[in-house]
Amino acid sequence: MSIPYPVSSTCNHSMFSPRASVSPTSLLSTCALRLAATMATVCLTFPVGAREVSSERLLAADREPENWLMVHKDYAATRFSTLAQINASNAKDLKLAFMTGLGGGERAGFYPNSAMEASPLVEDGSLYVSDGWSNVYKVDVHSGDRGDIVWRADPGVNKATAQLPANRGVALYANEVIVVTNDGRVVGLAKDDGRTVFDQSVRLDQREVFTAAPLVVHDKLIIGASGGDLGARGWVGAFDLTTRKMLWRWFPVPRPGEEGSRTWADGDDQAWKTGGGAIWGTGAYDPQNNWLIWGTGNPNKANDSAARPGDNLFTDSTVALDADTGKLIWYFQYTPNDPFDFDEVGSQMLVTATIDGKPRKVLSHFGRNGFHYTLDAQSGKFLKGAAYITKLNWTRGLDPRTGKPLEYKAGQPVQIYAVQPQRDQGAVEVCPEQHGGANYWPPAYSAITHLVYAGTWEGCHTVTVKPDEIMGGAINNRERVTGSLVALDPADAEVQARRQSDSPNCAGAVATAGRIVVTAFRDGMFEVLDDQALKPLYKMNVGTYLGAPPIVYAVNGKEYIAIVTGGGLSPRLIGPRANKESYTIESVPMLLVFSL
Repeated sequence: MSIPYPVSSTCNHSMFSPRASVSPTSLLSTCALRLAATMATVCLTFPVGAREVSSERLLAADREPENWLMVHKDYAATRFSTLAQINASNAKDLKLAFMTGLGGGERAGFYPNSAMEASPLVEDGSLYVSDGWSNVYKVDVHSGDRGDIVWRADPGVNKATAQLPANRGVALYANEVIVVTNDGRVVGLAKDDGRTVFDQSVRLDQREVFTAAPLVVHDKLIIGASGGDLGARGWVGAFDLTTRKMLWRWFPVPRPGEEGSRTWADGDDQAWKTGGGAIWGTGAYDPQNNWLIWGTGNPNKANDSAARPGDNLFTDSTVALDADTGKLIWYFQYTPNDPFDFDEVGSQMLVTATIDGKPRKVLSHFGRNGFHYTLDAQSGKFLKGAAYITKLNWTRGLDPRTGKPLEYKAGQPVQIYAVQPQRDQGAVEVCPEQHGGANYWPPAYSAITHLVYAGTWEGCHTVTVKPDEIMGGAINNRERVTGSLVALDPADAEVQARRQSDSPNCAGAVATAGRIVVTAFRDGMFEVLDDQALKPLYKMNVGTYLGAPPIVYAVNGKEYIAIVTGGGLSPRLIGPRANKESYTIESVPMLLVFSL
């Protein structure tokens, strides 16, 4: 159901000429950036909502710096904007331009509320965002001093039975806004009035949950199914936007006889039925090869690795899949036979790095296990790796040749790491704690500094193996969990700067040609930093939980920063010992927009 509001028909403006836009994964010249930052605005003559979001527009998303057309800004998942009106010299003058109240804060069983984790999309002065219950909002942001809700669409998720009330964003295609609901339906909404165009279930298992924002690739919608910790078998799949049927599904946990199945064993070849390989986040797309680059979740039972001897392919991995068929092209596994719940569902950024003196297309990935990895984007071969967090004890390091943990022994049924949760052993302290490192919140890449920026959690927890429980263990936090934003060079995987916080970072980052990085921390602190030393240029505590990624957009020749507040599952999960304020801060779902 949708609730209509008046719609503005204000003429939209482009911040830059398309010719001045530069691909964020290329090596940008200073002259090109200066030209982009000083181009005159161009008034677009089409009416609001008249343009379709085509495959061609998505492939050339960098030519529309005023818009944010897909969840990670571009197919390379860089979250880099060539907008430069807000920059390192004037960010101190930022102010809160307006706030718009959103819904979606209802309680959800064990959880105090749903999770507001969505990255908004912006097209020609209209902003689209989802809340934790998969409700979708269209907000008119043309005026710059208020955000009027044009419509709100409620797909009717059953709040009494929902397993995990979180939704990380929508997709735009043709004249539709597409959301994948928590309960496994693909719902297409008309952009103009929010009416339901189609509603198709894609769920295979009632334990499956869907949190990841979908990604449009040509005429296909790429979907990820999660719920691995509940016993579901995750998958990546392609939904045909013309026929509105599934084209293919690829499962990180293979059935007996399928590729990788010999890396799973439990005595009767039934380990694959316990689930795992959840797809919690949205990956990247390589148009040159027509490959999807995606991250996969941990095996289940999560903490009892003896229950599933073997490396457990293709969990805890980055995989390259053929976008047309779902065929596996290459993979890299980070933590074989993982007993720590270190799934690798975070962003997979395709960037340029200078390796051995030559520019090279690489994959940059902040592992939940606490290491950053630089892989060759063509083959998945390990190139560089190093820890990016300060508390890490589960391994002594990475093999510089293979990128595997130093303790890893090929062919060994159960891997024994430096710290190892085992049956009949009691509680074992593991660092980093359950959330990472980094997790589903997206990092960013700057095409100017060639650095990558990620939000982190710093802390440890204890793991006690309990084979009879669905996850095979129990986790407890004994100390405060802090966080940071780190700047890292993917050429050598070394941290260049760190902005430390007393609170974890669940928002990730966005970087711009204005030489700024925007981030937020769980305790409500919104920050704009310079892109070299991560020195704070502007900060404001908004008084409620921040756990969604910021974006940058422009309308009528003016640049804005937007972020969603409120909700959040992670505060409840880590316990009051770790962060007492997580239990006292009130959840207020809002859209906040900042400007000069």
